Amino acid sequence: MKLKKVCSTLSIAISLCVSGHAFSGTTTTQDFSKYVNPMIGTDSHGNFSHGNKLPYVATPMPMTLLSPQMNTGSWYYAYSSCTKQEPNCVDDTIVNPITGFRFSHEPSPWIGDYGYFSLMPIPASSKVGEDTYPSNDNVAAYGSFEHANEFSHPYEYQITFANGLKSQMTSSRRAGYLRFTMPDPGQKIRLIFDLQDAGSQRQDQISWPSNLSDFFGYTQDGNQEGLPSDFKAFFNMRFYQGDSTREIHPTEIKVWDSGTSVEPEFNSKDQSYQATGNHLIVAFTFDTNEVSALVGNSYISSSQAKFNLEHEMGKTEGDSWQPHRFSDQVALSKADWNRYLSRVQLESPNVSQATFDQERAVYYTGLYRTLINPHAWFECSQYTANGQCDTSASKNADGSYTYNYLFHRSPYQAYQDDAAGQPLVHNGYIFTDEGTWDVYRTKYPFYSLVFPDVENKLIQGQLNVYREGGWLSQWSSPGYRNSMTGTHSDCVIADAYLRGVRDYDVSTAFAAILKDAQQDPAGDAQCANGSKCGRTDFETLQAHGYIPGSSSGSEATGNSLDYAYDDVCIANMADGLIRESHGLAKNSYRQLAKQMRDESSRITGNLFDADNPYKVTDPDGSTDTLRGFFHTREGSSQDGQPIWYGLTTSNPNLSGLYVWRNGYNEGSAWQFMFYMPYDVPKLATLFAKANGISDPKAALEAQLDKLFTSTSDYDATAYGYIHEAKEMTYLGLGQYGFNDQPSWGNEYQYNYTHAPGKPSALSGI
Repeated sequence: MKLKKVCSTLSIAISLCVSGHAFSGTTTTQDFSKYVNPMIGTDSHGNFSHGNKLPYVATPMPMTLLSPQMNTGSWYYAYSSCTKQEPNCVDDTIVNPITGFRFSHEPSPWIGDYGYFSLMPIPASSKVGEDTYPSNDNVAAYGSFEHANEFSHPYEYQITFANGLKSQMTSSRRAGYLRFTMPDPGQKIRLIFDLQDAGSQRQDQISWPSNLSDFFGYTQDGNQEGLPSDFKAFFNMRFYQGDSTREIHPTEIKVWDSGTSVEPEFNSKDQSYQATGNHLIVAFTFDTNEVSALVGNSYISSSQAKFNLEHEMGKTEGDSWQPHRFSDQVALSKADWNRYLSRVQLESPNVSQATFDQERAVYYTGLYRTLINPHAWFECSQYTANGQCDTSASKNADGSYTYNYLFHRSPYQAYQDDAAGQPLVHNGYIFTDEGTWDVYRTKYPFYSLVFPDVENKLIQGQLNVYREGGWLSQWSSPGYRNSMTGTHSDCVIADAYLRGVRDYDVSTAFAAILKDAQQDPAGDAQCANGSKCGRTDFETLQAHGYIPGSSSGSEATGNSLDYAYDDVCIANMADGLIRESHGLAKNSYRQLAKQMRDESSRITGNLFDADNPYKVTDPDGSTDTLRGFFHTREGSSQDGQPIWYGLTTSNPNLSGLYVWRNGYNEGSAWQFMFYMPYDVPKLATLFAKANGISDPKAALEAQLDKLFTSTSDYDATAYGYIHEAKEMTYLGLGQYGFNDQPSWGNEYQYNYTHAPGKPSALSGI
């Protein structure tokens, strides 16, 4: 057997610098941020992904992210207009123009953005925004550029357009700082402020006092799923002269609503103007060639957005508030990144400096991406001197915290006011815009090792989700959302607890994950019959010990195996609680642990096909047979034998093993064959029995070898098209899809075989 090398030889020593107390990371004078390249992964499109990433300027776990945009959709920036792997791509060197700089909350292009708006600078000499509606198309005429004039860092983005207009961006957690400069002092700037399309059921609003000191309001745009009733994303914006602290005001303001010019209403009582509509666009014209826009963001109110801006991007001396200079704000953001990135320090004495720098770029860019999600949803009423929320709190007897200054509006409840007419808020942390299916086996175990202080706060936030919505979230954006499978917050919490990350209410944490396993969400409107929270097809799962293929359609087997994994995680936490003697009596925990493991074994036992041989095809066209796969089950025959579902293929060269969907999410029987990582010895024994091999370790090795050496072909007819399958073929590592979650971790199962070093042939290490 020949395994394909895909990486260069490299040996890296990793040093962890972990502090258990500072949420903002550790102090360092070394610049790790210089190795981060936010452009990596941005040459992505729906038909072929090179990462599905955007070049964000943000802080670790931001509320608001800034990015250039080329359109108003979800894939709003791409390094080229198409990729060579994409059908009908004629020229992959074309660069689409920039149409604005977006204040974003998007968790991923697949989920979509919400509460977003953009600013685009154009020459004031243009008629666009003066007497012409500033549509995306005519604004784009001023955004042409070359990548040679574009520079991207986690803490700053800079671009110079073909017309010479230079744009720069930096940010804090809840605010953005944009600086625009025309090359000729005699030129003037017009800013197009686009609140995006709020839709027929939602609206935008902007207001300003007659002295033009600031502009404030909200947008309700975004995908309706996951957004609470009456959701609003608030902003507060003001303008300054270039990099100075001299406030300036627009000389002209024009407003459009859905393409129609509107006259803002004047309120004589408070001497202010206001415009409301479904899609507001505002053109601000300035009598200068240098304009800086500082914009605060909030989910609570416009006044809170102003408070966030003033405390994160400036300082008050006496009665006067002054913004930071742009360069000073860049330095603050850069230092913030280095506090987090410095938690991991790499050494590599066996390669050249140039090679080591390349590898560091890969690593620290990945670490930057790891810290971009989840997004902070919490805000505060008091800041420390360094522009961070004051996190002082009192610890309660149950292990929870009451924070003196941290609060949030709940995305799991309709927006409402309290008895005093103020926005109803809840105490403490909450985070959003992340799916646990995507990260439970990778990022959160990493967090528990490198960022345990951060993970404690994230779990406190998860427990607030449970208190406010009734269930843990499986995908939050920002509230419950129907996306992906499993209830993997169970695993995140259990794994953290077992690793010693326990600075939260442990009893409530265990009750929350146990509810996922034991309560039917069918009657809960929040959960939409388990599709948004809780477990889908709960009664069917309890009755059969698996979810039949026709019940959950395309993802029945993936869901079933996810729940088996989740049950083992709950059992493991119960074992840990026995050792720590928390809450329930030890016998109760023992009973729960046994019950969860029995449920897990029942699921995997019902779905493991040990009897039927399936054709395995090698890239050279030769074939072999293999047994031992988790298959989608429809029921049982009269003699009690399993009836397997969805294993037919229209491709005569492939067996049903290669059929994507039909029970599996983003994969086939191949990608889910090893989905018992919590009990690899038992899985090896199942493989040995199925294939008549006496040595379980040898059987596991043979099964893994077939995964990596089979053809990379597939049958995705049930999807029509799915980019993950095409990308797997492009990688050429057999049926191992390094590009997607279901395959992650399979290579480590070689550690239980007689050839633990085989993955080195794959990685080149």
